[in-house]
Amino acid sequence: MPVVPALDYQSFEACQPSLDAIKKSLSQGGVIGFPTDTFYGLGADPFNSEAVEKLFHLKRRPPTNPILVLIHDEYQLDLFTSNISEQARNLIKNFWPGPLTVLFSARDSLPDALTAGTYKIGVRLPGSKLTRKLLEKIGHPLTATSANLSEGNNPSKVEEIPKTLADQLEFIIDGGPSTATAPSTVVDADASPLRIIREGAISPASIQSIVA
Repeated sequence: MPVVPALDYQSFEACQPSLDAIKKSLSQGGVIGFPTDTFYGLGADPFNSEAVEKLFHLKRRPPTNPILVLIHDEYQLDLFTSNISEQARNLIKNFWPGPLTVLFSARDSLPDALTAGTYKIGVRLPGSKLTRKLLEKIGHPLTATSANLSEGNNPSKVEEIPKTLADQLEFIIDGGPSTATAPSTVVDADASPLRIIREGAISPASIQSIVA
């Protein structure tokens, strides 16, 4: 499990050989650990069914729990949904980039495991420039479930990723310690009224002030 040394937004060019190896690994169904705008996450190609199933196995995650994805630019939403409501657009305008995961109606082409049979897909444009740059360099979105075993603590730094999990990852990208104190807030923007699925970094009051 190679660890790519601590990165910041400006240091990607120096790590290009490692990034090329990471891209190759992901294209072959590999799973990596990487920094997000909240905690460290597990990244796999969300369009690769075998990679998504491997992710569930590594985390010991129940198959009824869907997995969210991170994008580096808003235009990539079209890869996951064809239906963006006015309510969703309003939330995106006010809270992206940032720790708000929005549930959309999922495209039929997505792996079933990714949506866990909910026909919904959670998408986030992360607030971290480092994470967005990483996604841009990799060339496609990534899954972003926490780098822990199911129901475990969210890791704020590489050293907090459980060893039994870390040893099975192809790479871990070290972005230094996270300053996050809460996971992303998850909302179903297709619901009327809007439903907050998980409370997190953005308060319900902040969200309600936008959609009211």
